[in-house]
Amino acid sequence: MNPTPGWYPDPATPAQLRWWDGRNWTEKTTAAPAPSTTSPVDTMGNTGPVIATPVIATTSNPIAPSAAPAASTSTTNYMPNLIGALAASVGIVIGSIGPWVSFMAMSKNGISGDGAVTLVLGIVSMIAMFSILSRGGISRIGDRWIGVGAGVICLVISIPNIMNVTSATTEVFDRTIGAQVGWGLWLTALSSAVLCLTGLTVAKQTRRK
Repeated sequence: MNPTPGWYPDPATPAQLRWWDGRNWTEKTTAAPAPSTTSPVDTMGNTGPVIATPVIATTSNPIAPSAAPAASTSTTNYMPNLIGALAASVGIVIGSIGPWVSFMAMSKNGISGDGAVTLVLGIVSMIAMFSILSRGGISRIGDRWIGVGAGVICLVISIPNIMNVTSATTEVFDRTIGAQVGWGLWLTALSSAVLCLTGLTVAKQTRRK
């Protein structure tokens, strides 16, 4: 039985279709349509597009977590305050050596009075701060509190001396002349105040060992 008339693949050229009139091949041809794509079949026998499922981590197939950022070795940066305390200690030493009182053409150094005490305290504080710095911020035998202690004592010494100098006056040729506070005393007082603040911060930030 012959096939019914219609378009069939050309026996000579499979890439095109040729018309079958029911008995013979005719001269009518046309391009063959593009082959249709069939939906893939999954393992369950269902047709349609295959949707990728995410991989779930199990004990047999763990997913390695991303590397966490390294924890900071120290939550607080003590270095600026430690350097500030060290610089303040040096300022106390220099201020103790400098003039504390100036009157007309004369001046008096601090080491001839209470400046000798502030000089020793400044040196002790300077050594303590440098020791903590050299050990990487590690305090031993309470040396982290030396800075703030020295700063408080030096400030207590400096302020009364400033008040005494500014209140001292004398009469010269019916004119009242007062003494002036020397730069050494001002430097000692300012450095003592800075040492109190930075020394207290260093005492809180540095570690004890």
